Amino acid sequence: MALAGLPDLVMRMQEGNFTLSERNYKWLLASAGAILIILVRMLWPSSASRTWVAIELGIGIGIYVAWLVFAFVCVNRYPMNDPDMTGHQLRIFAETGEFVVPGSTVIRDKHHLARLRGGDPDRISVDVAKILKVDSIDWNKQMLIVISGGEQPRAGYRVERKKLDIHKYKLTVHWALVEPSTPAKGKQVPTTPTWTILLERFDGDVVFDPKSAPPPNW
Repeated sequence: MALAGLPDLVMRMQEGNFTLSERNYKWLLASAGAILIILVRMLWPSSASRTWVAIELGIGIGIYVAWLVFAFVCVNRYPMNDPDMTGHQLRIFAETGEFVVPGSTVIRDKHHLARLRGGDPDRISVDVAKILKVDSIDWNKQMLIVISGGEQPRAGYRVERKKLDIHKYKLTVHWALVEPSTPAKGKQVPTTPTWTILLERFDGDVVFDPKSAPPPNW
C-alpha cells in the first residue's frame, strides 16, 4: 500500500507538477517504513544457506540506500510547500462553458494540457487562452480546473460553479449540474456540459464536490 502512489508521483514529477506537501512527506515516510520491514525480514535468521542470506542482505541494503537517495533528492529538489491556507481566496482570471478537455481535472502545465487535447503544447496553450478570452496563460502563476457534468441526454444542461473552498492545503471545488428549465422537444442529441476556470495556481490537493455528476436520466 505504501508504494501505491508511486505512478502518480512519477507522472507529476515528469510534468513539473509536484511539490512536497504534508501528504507527500507521509508517503515517503510510509514507504521507507515498508522497505525497513522488508529489510528486517531479509535479515531474519532462516534455514537458507549463508550465500543466499548474503545475497538477500545485499539486495536489501541496496534497495534501502537507493530509496534514501531518492527521498533525499525529492526533499531537496521539491521543497516543503504545505502552509495552512485556510480561507485564502484564489483569484479567478477567466471562466468558460466552452469545451476545453474531457473529464474533471486539474491542469498545471501546458504539457499536461497538450496530452489531453492532442498537439503541440505551445500551440494548444495559445488556443485555450483564446477560448478563455485572455492574452496568454502563465503556467508559473496560473492553472486550469475543468469540471465535467458527464454525458447528459440533451442540450440545456450546464455546470454551475458554487465556490472554491480551501482548508489547510486542500482545495475543494463545489459545483452543481443544472438541468434544463424547458421540456424536451423533438429528437435530442446527448451533450457533455463542462465548466473551465483559469485561476491562481494552487499546488495542494484539489478535490471535486460532488466527485462526479449524478447518473443521467435517459
